[in-house]
Amino acid sequence: MGFPVSVASTAADVVAELLVLAATDNVTHFRLAAAREPAAVHISGHWYGRCLLSSRMTILRRTPLMVAAAFGSLNVLQLILSLSAAVDVDVDLRCGPDGVTALHCAAAGGAPTASLAATLLIIAGADPNALDTAGRRPVDLIPTSSFLSSLRSSFEAVLGNGSPPVTPSSDSTSSSSSPPEKKRNYPIDTSIPDIKSSIYSSDEFRMFSFKVKPCSRAYSHDWTECPFVHPGENARRRDPRRFNYNCTPCVEFRRGQCPKGDLCEYAHGVFECWL
Repeated sequence: MGFPVSVASTAADVVAELLVLAATDNVTHFRLAAAREPAAVHISGHWYGRCLLSSRMTILRRTPLMVAAAFGSLNVLQLILSLSAAVDVDVDLRCGPDGVTALHCAAAGGAPTASLAATLLIIAGADPNALDTAGRRPVDLIPTSSFLSSLRSSFEAVLGNGSPPVTPSSDSTSSSSSPPEKKRNYPIDTSIPDIKSSIYSSDEFRMFSFKVKPCSRAYSHDWTECPFVHPGENARRRDPRRFNYNCTPCVEFRRGQCPKGDLCEYAHGVFECWL
């Protein structure tokens, strides 16, 4: 993954600290460090890690968002995205000789929570078809190890395979087009926009609908690419218009069950921390 490289200036010191905190998902200390130097959250710093262009360990420039995405640090990732939305920061910012985005880092990192990290980034407006210096999309960087096969499947589901349009040839049209047609062989609920619709990236939807409104699809589908809530899903959020709560994680909820339920003033789950 990587390690920070010491630098001299105060601002750069804060960036280096944020990179470490992002890698360890230490959201409490990350918030404190960000309060000291708010601009440092959105700029790149020196990070010793693997270059995705040459596959060699070297000194790179990475933002805290990229490091959080690479390590699957969901709590820090959500905090950065909430801060980024307030100042209109580009979530597709490219850094380093490999020219990767945070979504590329999430794909290449291979963290157990990579698909959730990708979901958060895409909801925040990240482009799943963004290209790095070598012309690769995030989905092209997913590890191919058999040990990570389930992760690859869930990540590809989140990215929608990131496949660009392909011009069919006369001898390959039927064979190449049949798998996508088979995958989409589901009843269509016209009241639900396509997952790639811009409505899902709006502030209104992210605040009041994402994982708040129940999913109306009765057929089997991948929850990781669905922005609505499902029965028994831990990613459920309470409607902030009906319930007053802050982004501080609830200790009782983390232990298994909060006695206050929906009336609790603290966040239940990672998505409620993202406010």
